[in-house]
Amino acid sequence: KQPGPEIEVDLEILAAKAESSLGNREQAGQRLDFLLEKLASDYWRRREVMSLRINLLASDAEREAMLAKAKAAYEANPKNESAVLDYAELLAASELRRDAVKVLRLAAAELPESERLEKKTLELLERAGDDGELEDYLAARLNQFPGRDDLRFRLAKVQFLLAKPKKADANFRQVLQRMPEENRGARLLELARFLRQSNLVSLAVPLFNEFLQDHPDRLDVRRELAETHLALRERNASRGVVAGMDVTGAEIENFLDVVQFMIREEFYPEAKAALEKRLQSDPENFELRLMLASVMGKTGDRKTAMSLLETTRALADTNARYTRWLEAGMEVHELFDNVGLFFDSEQARFNAVGEENWTAQQLENFVTLCTVGERKKLTGRVAQAIRTRLEVESIAPDVRLQLRLLLVKALESIPGRAPEIEEQLKLLAEEDETRGDEYALRRALLYHSLSRPDLAAQALSGVTVENVSDTSVLRAAVPVFIEFGLAKSAEAALRHVTETEPAELQNWEKRLSLLAALGEEGELRKVIRDLLAGVDRVDLSTESVETLRWHLLDSHWRSVAALLARNTPESLAEVLPLLESVHRESSDRDRLWSLWARAYVLNSLGRVPERDAAIEELTATAFRSRDETEPNGAGETKIVFPDGLAISLSAAMDLLTGNTTEPGSDPAETSGPIANLQAAWAFEVDPGASVLQIEPIGTGWLLVLDDRGTMYCVDTVSGKLRWRERYGLPSLNGNGAGMSGANRSNAGSGTTMSGGSGIQIANQFYRVHQSGSSMTVQQLFAPYQTATLGASGGSISGAAAGNSTGWDATPVKLVRQFTTDHESTFYLTFGTEIRAFSAETGRFLWLADMGDENGREAGQSRISSTAVPGVTLKRDGNRLIAFSPATGTAAGVSADTGKLLWRRQLKADPGTDGTVFSLNSGLSLDSGRAFLIGAESAILDAASGETIWEFDSNAVRTFPVGLRHVPVERSDREGNPDAEADRQAVERALASVAAPVRPGFLNHLAESGTRHNSVKQFTANRGALVAPAVNWSASRLQNDTPAFADLSGDRMLLMDEFGVREISLRFPLKSRRFPVTGTYLGTAGDSAWFLNRDSITRLDFGVLDSGDQSIFTIALAGLAQDGRSGATLSGSRVYVTGPGGIAIFNAHSGKLIHESVWPEGFAEYRGKHGGVNRGSGLRYVVQGVIVPRAGLSANCVPLRDRTAGETLYSVIGKSSVVALRSPRPVPNPAD
Repeated sequence: KQPGPEIEVDLEILAAKAESSLGNREQAGQRLDFLLEKLASDYWRRREVMSLRINLLASDAEREAMLAKAKAAYEANPKNESAVLDYAELLAASELRRDAVKVLRLAAAELPESERLEKKTLELLERAGDDGELEDYLAARLNQFPGRDDLRFRLAKVQFLLAKPKKADANFRQVLQRMPEENRGARLLELARFLRQSNLVSLAVPLFNEFLQDHPDRLDVRRELAETHLALRERNASRGVVAGMDVTGAEIENFLDVVQFMIREEFYPEAKAALEKRLQSDPENFELRLMLASVMGKTGDRKTAMSLLETTRALADTNARYTRWLEAGMEVHELFDNVGLFFDSEQARFNAVGEENWTAQQLENFVTLCTVGERKKLTGRVAQAIRTRLEVESIAPDVRLQLRLLLVKALESIPGRAPEIEEQLKLLAEEDETRGDEYALRRALLYHSLSRPDLAAQALSGVTVENVSDTSVLRAAVPVFIEFGLAKSAEAALRHVTETEPAELQNWEKRLSLLAALGEEGELRKVIRDLLAGVDRVDLSTESVETLRWHLLDSHWRSVAALLARNTPESLAEVLPLLESVHRESSDRDRLWSLWARAYVLNSLGRVPERDAAIEELTATAFRSRDETEPNGAGETKIVFPDGLAISLSAAMDLLTGNTTEPGSDPAETSGPIANLQAAWAFEVDPGASVLQIEPIGTGWLLVLDDRGTMYCVDTVSGKLRWRERYGLPSLNGNGAGMSGANRSNAGSGTTMSGGSGIQIANQFYRVHQSGSSMTVQQLFAPYQTATLGASGGSISGAAAGNSTGWDATPVKLVRQFTTDHESTFYLTFGTEIRAFSAETGRFLWLADMGDENGREAGQSRISSTAVPGVTLKRDGNRLIAFSPATGTAAGVSADTGKLLWRRQLKADPGTDGTVFSLNSGLSLDSGRAFLIGAESAILDAASGETIWEFDSNAVRTFPVGLRHVPVERSDREGNPDAEADRQAVERALASVAAPVRPGFLNHLAESGTRHNSVKQFTANRGALVAPAVNWSASRLQNDTPAFADLSGDRMLLMDEFGVREISLRFPLKSRRFPVTGTYLGTAGDSAWFLNRDSITRLDFGVLDSGDQSIFTIALAGLAQDGRSGATLSGSRVYVTGPGGIAIFNAHSGKLIHESVWPEGFAEYRGKHGGVNRGSGLRYVVQGVIVPRAGLSANCVPLRDRTAGETLYSVIGKSSVVALRSPRPVPNPAD
């Protein structure tokens, strides 16, 4: 059989895509060219095919040739419709929409009567969302054809959208005047509904009223008007619309619909009046009598409600009607708390007849009674009634099956009935093989509830979800499927549930959350669109519709981001159709990111003219939306992406136009000896002090800082002291000093700090944050960072904290570091002050104060046991960049004079986001960019302080998607001046009750194989889908373990206790995760180095695959010898020192260059001073080595070894610095 035309087009497109993916681009292009020749110019899928030909398959030369060919054909015959349409379609498919519209409008001057040209022009303008140009085009067409009322009506709609109601109404009235009177109502109704759907509800009201004046019996429109008044918070007006309606001649369907609306909105007097009036002409109407009984019950008229029910029972002459009567009866009796007595009275009716005399219908009705009773949780009564009936041997097999299944459902709600349930389920499986999957699933749920995962897994293994029809079982099975890693089965179950029970919005919420967690963005968008389209008349509030539309746009971005991360010509071309949808449906704020992404893709594909057109549109949109963009810093405009990424408009433009160079600094200079090291000298700090940092400076000095705040300047040739100055220590507030003995902890030993607070749930410890009288519990889930919450409170031990790492880093203080200009000046921080000193004399030079916009002292903590981070200081050329995570203040300062160059204020208090402490915050600097890591994370331009990238999880929309109306107490006192105040008070109360707990975060670009644990928690809690860098930034605040980031060339490295994530700095989407931990030394080309106590690891980013193939670990057992190892990265060499000797590695290849024991005669000295390093108390974390201190909280000391010239400076033990050189002579700098 020959396939139909549409199927043939599908087959050709699929074949072309397959050929392209196999590398046969030319053959695929020819296939599409041939297909385009066969398709008519106005064929509805022509643009799709042409877009595929242009975006996916054509090279630049082919594209230009196609455009030139189409243009030549058009210019040769500008009056040929097909030539014009082909050229315009090709321009539109090439993302040159404006040019396409220009061509069409020029052609319209030559072919004014062409309907095809008009249709295509309108299509392009409406797709672009440019209402201004659409208005201009429609006005021009009406000047040519003033009698075209179809165009005038479209113009009126556009003018309403453009906030030109007077012009719009004038045009609309002109349309109505020229219409036959019998058609005017349809036009009125069409415009009213259009305005309502466009959120111009106040403009829709008079049009609905005008329509109802001529059609008062249209109850469906009356309901629409009432709903419109509710959207405007005009409740009394809504009530007035449905009061006193003429209901006698209305269609029964419309009448029932409006009455249900009145009942739902609790317009009970109006509903009662309407029902009573209708029943006068139709007193035996079964459905109307039940609805009136319900209304009377809800108004408290018990006598009338019961009487109506009793007299209506005689009309329940079919099982369907009996079912409806029972449900209504149960509902009414629930209002008066006697539903159990109602069940007993119905059962008594059956008992009075005698089982031997039951008819087939009575038996069916008895099953219905038990079914409805089970749904109403009358489990004890139902179970006993069924047991009695099952004892009758003559019962029909099909009825026995129904009753046995009902018994199972009833028993499932009764504690302690597991053995009976299991027995009944086994009997059901024997008696009814056709429903074996449902019975197996019920057994699995039973075993799961009994904590028998082995039996549950066995029962689940053979279940085919599609064969299970009971929605209650499927709903209960969803979390079990997810727990056992059967997420696809969970999705199938929710799909069936939502299709069967579309009105239950909670099921839709769960389905949307699951699809989002699984990364099934296409299916997610399909479900959202179904909901927005009103699938099965699902009635959503205005707020819910708006939320779904936002989530639809967010989903588009996540798909776009995944394609951008792949970064192939094919994936980039797939982005453009997705952005088309965003452009049509978004506001200017979302169009910013969609337009920029379009320009980014076109730039990546080398399509400069199209890119420039997109940039022009982006600039105009940014100008329009400038007032909607939250200011950040000095008037910056940001492009905010839905996954928490944000880029400044200036940085975004630089990426598009090539005004920025690819990041990357010159390779660091290599220094240090190569082989045959000899000890030149040793220097010791004051007795009892510990060396924290050493830095070579100038041509012959070494600066040494100890833990008492004393700086020593040592001559690098002789090792003699040049000068010594006591500068003191920074503020100790919040770093653990002065804590009571109960609050002190050896952070390196794995014991638990008791300063935090939390709660243990399901064998996992969750931190609790308190703000005033409200408390929130943190949730955390993300690939690679699954429930890694440290045990931070009470007596919970590390082992009892579920998946925690067993220790709490929050009280550990990263020691203060100084920085130098490498020549003559060094810089120290004191609170928010930066002080410069002469390296030659130690003399004070100048002071700069960062200030504190938040009024919060540096070092102050909300939690007494938390080590608050100090100010981090880095040098960038002739600038110093300082950042205080505790206050959120960053500043650029002249390294020569101390003059403040710029100052930025970031968020200081993370609130419920987590905790900022010393080891999860800081500053990284490279190639003129500063990465600030505090309560929020951002990359700034070091020269100006302007934002480049931000990683903000707070703006990301969360799941589950709220689809329910907020239950508020209704008030009809609109005439009361206090009504609005009451409404606002209710909203404030609701807001306080629903104060959001910070969500868990899931990296939406994570590989599907890493999502299992995250899916489980995402669907059970509140969660947000974020970009990889945003995920890291948010998760580090919720962990109690160290985290840090480093900028290195064109990449950023995000590090924590679980590994390293490498992300491109150009567009931080694509990332790779490596399970490497330890103290970070730095990078050399594509290699990053990490030190642990008995090993050193090289991570090779040049290897395409992440994982073990990229990781090379070198054992240092002989070198470390159960002591403290040291290391430093110097250009192309890595130096490692330990009790057993010294090793030198090639930093790029990892090859060993040299290895030796300590120089002869030096072993005794080193043994004397290095013995304090032994022991298991040391912990190597990303920032350095955590060193326990007796009676105090532990410190984290960065690696201290350094090189300069031909010398390696190594710290021995606590207090000694030794200089190691090759045996060749070193000239004296003083000569």
